[in-house]
Amino acid sequence: MDRLFDPALKNKKEYPVDRKVKAEYSVVFINRQWEKIVGSLLKEQCRAEKIERGILYVQTADSVLAQQLFMLKDEFLTKVNEALKGKGKIKSVRFNAGSLSKKETRKKDEAKEAGPLFSPLPCPRCGGRKREGEKICSICRRRLKEEERKKIDEVLQAQPYLRYEEVALLLNGCDKLLFNEERDKLLDYYCEKVRAGNADEEEEQLAVLLLSGKKPAEITKSQWQNCLRHLRRKKDVPALGL
Repeated sequence: MDRLFDPALKNKKEYPVDRKVKAEYSVVFINRQWEKIVGSLLKEQCRAEKIERGILYVQTADSVLAQQLFMLKDEFLTKVNEALKGKGKIKSVRFNAGSLSKKETRKKDEAKEAGPLFSPLPCPRCGGRKREGEKICSICRRRLKEEERKKIDEVLQAQPYLRYEEVALLLNGCDKLLFNEERDKLLDYYCEKVRAGNADEEEEQLAVLLLSGKKPAEITKSQWQNCLRHLRRKKDVPALGL
């Protein structure tokens, strides 16, 4: 195929050079050198699509990448012409956002099926494998989450009226979503015990304090009794403004 670009054949009638064929071959040749042109990180996110009237059309995975490449248009054009090594010249380049071909999509799907890439560095906590870009492995991450959940539970069992900011201060920081999950779980548990008539005095107190978000000294006796009657009567209990 390289003979299509042989200058010695340019004027020979027995070897006519079809511009369309030459352009198609140039696209193939550019894509072979694609990693050198765009780098390993972008080679699967874009590709040379076609050449028309000296303009190279590049298809990108999305509009953000198309805009980024457009900002580097001159540098990109220089690298493309260097990769061609005299086998024609590209005058300009245009970047179009759109889905990649089935071949590129299949490569991505195969990579996902193969599983995540692992970092060459071990997990600093247990020494096991961790995924690329993560600080610790998934096992240690789950353990830390459970440890944090237990600490939140212990604090709320002792002081059920505390808000997230107060608990986070006591624990030197905690995840807000995890706090809300644990608090809702305790609230549902103790409220259900009161509704079912299985709660002892301490469990009733926890239900009222969790529901009201107030300290025992801030709740009057009548408010306390009203809250318990409300819990025993209602199946679905919203937060009360005691």
